[in-house]
Formats: sequence, C-alpha cells, structure tokens
Amino acid sequence: MYCAHCAKKIDEAKIEKKQNSVLRSALERYFSYNGEVNYDSIKAIEKLVIETTTDTYVNLYDFNYLKSDDFRDLSVLNLENANVYADNYQVSAQRLNRIPANALLGKASLTEVVLPNTVKYISDSAFKDTSLTSITIPSFVSSIGNKAFNTVNEVKITALYPIENSAFLPAFKTADVYYLVDESAVDTFKDKFS
Repeated sequence: MYCAHCAKKIDEAKIEKKQNSVLRSALERYFSYNGEVNYDSIKAIEKLVIETTTDTYVNLYDFNYLKSDDFRDLSVLNLENANVYADNYQVSAQRLNRIPANALLGKASLTEVVLPNTVKYISDSAFKDTSLTSITIPSFVSSIGNKAFNTVNEVKITALYPIENSAFLPAFKTADVYYLVDESAVDTFKDKFS
C-alpha cells in the first residue's frame, strides 16, 4: 500500500531517528510532501523499523507515541538497529539500554517486536496486554520486570543463551515460556534447567 499524498510505502516504514529529534517529527518528515503531512499514512503503518544514530535513542516519549492511536494498525516494531532509553532526554547510565516500564502497555495490535541486541533490562509491564506471539531475548538482558510479557496470547520466547528462571517468573503470569535454541546450545540449556 502506498501513500497517495507522498508516494511512499505505508504498510512498512523505515525511519532513521537522528540527533535531537523525536519519532513524531521523523515520521512527519517521512510522510510529508510539499510541506503537508499525511497523518492517515502514519495511522496505516503495520510494520515500523526504527534506526538511530550512535548518540540518539528511542526514548520514553517515543514509546508513548507508539502506544497512541496514531499507530492503530502497528503490528510489527523492529528496533534491531536502535538504541533505547527508559527516560526522555536526561541521559544516565542506569536508564541506557533499558526498555521502559509500560513501554508498549496495551498496544493490542502489536504481535511482534525485534529488540536491539544492546538491551540489558526489560522493565515492568513493558509488553503487557499486547498481542505478542513471539520475541527474541537478546544475550545482554540481565533483568526482566514483573509482568513484562503478560500478554493475551501464549508467547514463544527465543533466548540466545540461558536466562535465569527467576528472570521469567515475575514476567509471565499467564503465558508459557518456551526456549528455541540452536542445536549447539541444547546441552547448555539442559544443564541450566534440568
């Protein structure tokens, strides 16, 4: 599907968030033609890929925007090449590489999220009440918050390494946890959890 206004593909948008910008501004620039923004095209995005530069982050403000009705059809969010930050603009080491609490809470249309490999923490209720069906936990994750994946569906977890069971216990209240691992890592997982 293409935007008649700006002739850009709208079912999948790839946005680069640059220094000192907010996601809303980056999307408005992307879907602008002759100074006019087609907001209907933003609402129709199904798959959104966000990339950031080294000193730029997808922050709390951006996550709140992604939860808004402006993204009514958003089902896939790819943050693989993005930096994330659990605050707005006051950068501190404690909030760097952290998915914020309630990041996408209640985003019922969301079925898939690709996290950046640099994520270390997934905060409380980050993906609660979404429709996630699968997610890959990056290898640097050391903490998963309460009800982080308490979703309406059963969630299949792909973990690239063994994660302590205690990291999952508060994160999943209604969903089962599955590990999908490389054949070469099966023994490591068996030793860890048997």
